[in-house]
Amino acid sequence: MNNLFRVNEVTKLAGMRHELLILLVTYTSYATASYVKHLIDEQISNSSRLNTTNPVIATSKKSCRRRRYMTDADIIDELLKTYNKALPESPNEDSIQVTVRLQIQDVSSLNELKGDFEIDLLFIQMWQDPALSFAHFDSCRPNITIDVKSLDKIWKPNTCLNGTVWVNYRLSIRAPCSMQLQSFPFDTQQCYLAFESYSFNAEEVNLNWMDHNAVVLMKKLELPDFKMVAWSAKKSNLPYPNGDWDRLMVTFVFRRRYGFFVLQAYIPTYLTIVVSWVSFSMNTELKALPARSTVGVSSLVALTYQFGNILANLPRVSYIKALDVWMLGEEKEYEGSLK
Repeated sequence: MNNLFRVNEVTKLAGMRHELLILLVTYTSYATASYVKHLIDEQISNSSRLNTTNPVIATSKKSCRRRRYMTDADIIDELLKTYNKALPESPNEDSIQVTVRLQIQDVSSLNELKGDFEIDLLFIQMWQDPALSFAHFDSCRPNITIDVKSLDKIWKPNTCLNGTVWVNYRLSIRAPCSMQLQSFPFDTQQCYLAFESYSFNAEEVNLNWMDHNAVVLMKKLELPDFKMVAWSAKKSNLPYPNGDWDRLMVTFVFRRRYGFFVLQAYIPTYLTIVVSWVSFSMNTELKALPARSTVGVSSLVALTYQFGNILANLPRVSYIKALDVWMLGEEKEYEGSLK
């Protein structure tokens, strides 16, 4: 039989804003894999409400209304009287299985100078805690809403970002993104998000992606200067001095929109060199020397300004970029116009 807790909370953490929705779904008997998947799909399709028909409960609504004698607060108080916040006991005496899913809602920026990106996502966790079953108090009640204070008394896997527990965090994250700019502005960048449990190693808590479609885009994401072209999720196991830790990694691939740089760098510098060629048509006599010098100096100033304006919006790197090759080539063309 399935029982559910539900919590709504809006909190603020240092460096992170998030809106929290937690559902605790408690199983007193094991459901089939297909039923659990059905429950997952229903919750994901509507995170604000959980509308599920429990096939195990055969009692009619009228009889349930007659039998209901405990309030949500009463049931919560009774459960927490004997609840132990320590690591829950796994039914098969293995590590606690925690499954994770991400719903990407928006990517607001990708900053080359700061080397980071901002992303809004719904972070979903699910695990089983048999101690939270309340069917013996009220078998007709499909779910329970608990207050925020009670959350602190419930075990959580401490993932930093079955009695089954749903934890839905709406997160706004600013994460580092190391960029390689050799091909700039025709480059493709990869940014990563990693999730681990900071309190429990793999022997205690086992992290897995919820299914093959564990990372879902809620809409087509296009930034003014980047386009997300691919994403992937994988799991790895990292050794630490005090044990091995599971890590869930998400990779986002962004391709730069180079139209801005074509219009602001490539075309203007090319036209500047074309203008410098005007000096070839001028008289080579001494009286034409000031005019030729003026055209040449003006072209050099324009090239320098354009190049400096572009570099001001890029990080300082020691390697040569594709744009550098273009600008050096244009300067060689300019030198040719002075001869």
